[in-house]
Parts: sequence; structure tokens; C-alpha cells
Amino acid sequence: MPTEQDVRELLARKAEGKNLDYKQSMNWLMAAADRKAAVVKDVLAMSNTEDGGTIVFGVRDADFEATGLTESDFFSFDATRFADVVNRFADPSLGCGVHKFIIDERRFVAIEVPEFSDIPTICKADQNDASNRQVLKRGAIYIRTDRATSEVVPTAEVMRNLIDRAVVRRGDQFVRTIERLVRKRPENTKELAVALSNLERSYDITLESLGDALDLKGGAPEGHSKRVTAFTIAIARAMGMPRDRIPPIARGAFLHDIGKMAVPNEILTKTGPLTPEEFAIVREHCSRGYKILHKIPFLSDAAEIVYSHHERYDGTGYPRGLRENEIPLGARILAVANTLDAITTDLPYREAQSLDAAREEIRRCAGTQFDPKTVEVFLEMPTKIFSDLAGDIRSQGL
Repeated sequence: MPTEQDVRELLARKAEGKNLDYKQSMNWLMAAADRKAAVVKDVLAMSNTEDGGTIVFGVRDADFEATGLTESDFFSFDATRFADVVNRFADPSLGCGVHKFIIDERRFVAIEVPEFSDIPTICKADQNDASNRQVLKRGAIYIRTDRATSEVVPTAEVMRNLIDRAVVRRGDQFVRTIERLVRKRPENTKELAVALSNLERSYDITLESLGDALDLKGGAPEGHSKRVTAFTIAIARAMGMPRDRIPPIARGAFLHDIGKMAVPNEILTKTGPLTPEEFAIVREHCSRGYKILHKIPFLSDAAEIVYSHHERYDGTGYPRGLRENEIPLGARILAVANTLDAITTDLPYREAQSLDAAREEIRRCAGTQFDPKTVEVFLEMPTKIFSDLAGDIRSQGL
């Protein structure tokens, strides 16, 4: 909690930065929705910045003069009402402190924004201003820049730093949850539970948050990343893959579409066919994802899977035109799991089909799109494994 001396020092700086923002007088109860959204954007961004930040109300924008708040504006900053607005957009919710100070007969409000506690903060709703300019974008991850602005994550390096910080903060909540689910399944999924237990020390909740960001952004059905991860591990274990090779494949499966964060939402959610130009943009997501992940040591192997998951067994895939065993085995398995989930869930351009329909389509494409050996193992697995895992993930709200 900031002290009066802390606020005095903040006022004396007269220069905004990554962790400090000034706002002029504002009545929180009476302010327009778009003005509140602009404040929320700064809160979301500061929560994704190391050490969080502070927003001080009562400072003039033009020259950083500490004018103070009117009595009405001062008392309008009720902590509960402020939190209600912030958490309409923040996922996970944020516990910001609202602190009031009277300094030299002038009133100030200091909003204390904590750094995310375990997973980065994602914006979960859109907000447009009166001129229909988008202030907050659903599915975005905001961060403060050196120019003291709050913007969508701008570079792969910033995303890598965000992942690294989150890895340090949080461990394996997602893995343990999936582990609980598969313990209820038949023999084959007991092997899946063994594989998942091997991830406990290294698989972190950050992967879940980034997968959720992609699902939230649009184009992918809710829970897509988690189902594909579970399907991929199940197939890998059925193929007899050594346990120590499971973790990078699981991470690659979970983050396979991370490069789509750079694809415009209107393309991802388009219900009609893509133009050649739009399809070219979508195809870039494999290489963009690789660039984000490959310099993070514990994700370097996963990065190769992300890079290769749209290659085809006959060499006609993208981005590198790899064929047969040139494609990493994890990517060949992921291709089957990804297609299985895509066919059996609703997409913007078509309704879900049955598991049997998905199996027939995957069988038909063995040797062209898919690795025949992977398909052979997949077709020998009981359909119930996949339907049960998908159902459990949905019922648990994962």
C-alpha cells in the first residue's frame, strides 16, 4: 500500500513511464464508458508489466501539474465500483488497491495495480468509444511500452519475456486438473495420466492462459487448445512414445496457434471463404509462432512442432514444404489431433460433425495429409477416449 510520502514522490516525478500514469480530475461514477475503458486499458497493461504500476488521479495532462481532484471526484472513487468496471474486462480478475490522499490541501486518488499473480491478464470484452474507435479489444494482451502507452503485445521478444516471468510465478495447475480427469478413464487413459504426471515440474499455467487468449481472440472454438493437447498426448502414448518426449509435444500442441495472435480477428472469424491475400496472412501463423517460442529454452522443442504442424506428409503443406519423416513426429501427431477437434466442434463456417465422420476423414487423408503410421494407431484407439476427454474438459469449464 502506497504511503503519503510515496505519492508525494510520484507527483514530483512529472514524467510517466511503464509503471506510472497520471490522470486529470475524473468523476468515476459520472464518467462516460469509453473514458473508463481508457483507464481500464492502462490497468490491464500495467498488470502485465513487471512490478505492476500506479495510476494517480488529480494531475493535469498538459503539464503534469498536481491540481488535485474536486471533492465530488475524490469521493466518486469507490473501490468496489472501480473493481466492478475493471473486472468486467480483466481475465483473471485483478485486485487493484484504491487509495485516497489529501496532500497540501489537495485531493488525490492512487490506483495500485499489482503485477499478475500467476497468469498474464487478458482482455475479455470489447469496448468502443463514441466515434466507434476500439478502446479495448477482446482477446488482447496489453502491456506498457517505453513511451508510457498501453498497447497490444508488440513483438515476439516482449511475448517471450511475459512467458518467462509467468513460468517463474506458476507451476502445473492445468496438468493436475487434466490428470484428475483422465484418472476416471479406462486403461488407455491411465497411460495418459502417467504421461501427464511427467509434466508437473515444467509445464506451467502460462500455456493455459496463452491458449485461452487464442480461443478468446476468435476463430477457434472454446477449449480448442486444451482438447488438442489431451488428444495429442493420448495418441503419443498409444504409439509407445517414451515418457520423456511427452512434455515438449504437449507444449507444442497447447501453443500450436500462438502465431494467430498476429492475425486480424476479422479474418479468423470470417464465415465465408478467405481471399488469397487473407489465406497468405493466416499461413504466416506457423512461422510467427516459431519466432515467439524458439528462444525460450524450455519451449525450443515445442517451437519446432508449432512451426511444422501444417506440413503435410506428401510435402504439399506449409510453411517449408516438409515431407514424411522430415516433419517432427510430434507435429505429425498434432496434425491428427488438431483435425479431430476441428471436425468435431462448431466453427464459424460450419457445424460440428461426429467422431465417426472425423475418423473417416482422417483415414481418407492417410498418406497425403497425415502420417499413415500415426493414423493407424489413432484408428485402433477406442472412440470413447476422445469423447470422454472432450466432455470432461467442457464440463469442468476448462
